[in-house]
Amino acid sequence: MFYYYQLRNHHYKTEALPLLLCPLCLHAGSVSMSVMQKYYWLAGPLAPSSRYAIAWCEHCGNYIPKVKWSDEMDLFYNHLKKGTSTPPRLYLGLWVMPLLTAAFVGVLLLAINVSNSRSQSRAAAVTDAVMHPQPGTIFQVVTTTDSNTPLYTYFKVDHAAGDSLYLLPCNVQRTDAMDWDDVPTAAGSYIQPPFVVSLPDTAGGSSDMFTWGSQGHKYAIVEGVWTEGKLLKKY
Repeated sequence: MFYYYQLRNHHYKTEALPLLLCPLCLHAGSVSMSVMQKYYWLAGPLAPSSRYAIAWCEHCGNYIPKVKWSDEMDLFYNHLKKGTSTPPRLYLGLWVMPLLTAAFVGVLLLAINVSNSRSQSRAAAVTDAVMHPQPGTIFQVVTTTDSNTPLYTYFKVDHAAGDSLYLLPCNVQRTDAMDWDDVPTAAGSYIQPPFVVSLPDTAGGSSDMFTWGSQGHKYAIVEGVWTEGKLLKKY
């Protein structure tokens, strides 16, 4: 997880230092110093960082780089810094961000749970359509060619009799799933006469598979069902 934050400055105090000599223009009585503190910001203070000071000369109008500070300036800075304390509000993020992170994770887990529930509901609806086939229902299936190449096609229910299901094969067969959801519904897209498959064996854990041929050597796995004008997908 990534957070994009800002680095801001908190001002503590500014004092004139009339006894100090400016190391840039060597003029006395014109140096001032501000004590500051950096802190992280993301829609509010997150956490404090380091303290520092800015010094400048009113006479020459220049900021005095830290590398040019005299020993006296360092002493004055340490003296000014001791009189400051970090405001509690700068620690706000140390309490708020864990709560926000926990809330984000909670919402994410809830969304995943809802998505899984919907996926399970769709899979149950497909299984129900397979186990209780109605004439005119179209199954979106994956089978294989004689060379074991995946074949994406459709079977239309003609009728059921006992534990046998009579299906009409589709004349639309695809070798990839790119346009697979474009289900052909015209009567002319399905070939007479129907062929017979065995209804799935729920006890064997194959509630989404049709088998046919001697000893069930051919099979098709149901991935979706077209019924009542819409396609229900298992996943």
